[in-house]
Amino acid sequence: MALCISLPSAYEVARAIGVMRELAGRAAPAAALKGDLLAAARPYGLPALRVPNDVALEIGRLAAALERSNPTRRPATDDVRTLDGRWRVVYSDAPPPSNGALGPFRGDAFQIVDADTCTYVNELMFGGGAVKICLAASFEPRGPDALRVRFETLTFSIFGSALPAVTFPSGTERTWLLTYTDDDVRIVRAGLDGGRSTARDLGLIDANE
Repeated sequence: MALCISLPSAYEVARAIGVMRELAGRAAPAAALKGDLLAAARPYGLPALRVPNDVALEIGRLAAALERSNPTRRPATDDVRTLDGRWRVVYSDAPPPSNGALGPFRGDAFQIVDADTCTYVNELMFGGGAVKICLAASFEPRGPDALRVRFETLTFSIFGSALPAVTFPSGTERTWLLTYTDDDVRIVRAGLDGGRSTARDLGLIDANE
């Protein structure tokens, strides 16, 4: 399954690393893990993509260790409001464009979650927002720690002018496993789980990837 790690969009990564390491000195193991996780990803840009295998393995190890201390046990149901807000993607090993890239270009990737309306927007921006791509989706719980996400529309805007929206075919869905959520970090592991992939249908992604 694809691994995605994100921070609240207001956080500056270097400052977040410093704060978490300071907290780690006060006997906060989760803070140490978060600081090390962000420090491992940071040299490879935001979001960190196509990192070397050893770095990907280390990020995976740190993420797994952090997931074992997840303070939010029912993020898809009772604690769904912990997902609310605008989150910046700092690492992803999902295929494009879900990983924050479009062809050779890497953009600023954000995930905007609204628990009240059960909606989600994946926002990808290039050139400081001159070009923006938004994927809109809805979600519903699938157990206490998983969401079924249904992709609905894809919109493009260039210098503020929106192009006609593209509607996803029925069945274009993912399952999100919400493996870690607190005020500082979200970790999501996502997979098709029987859903349709338009990118694969169009041959943009290898069927076996």
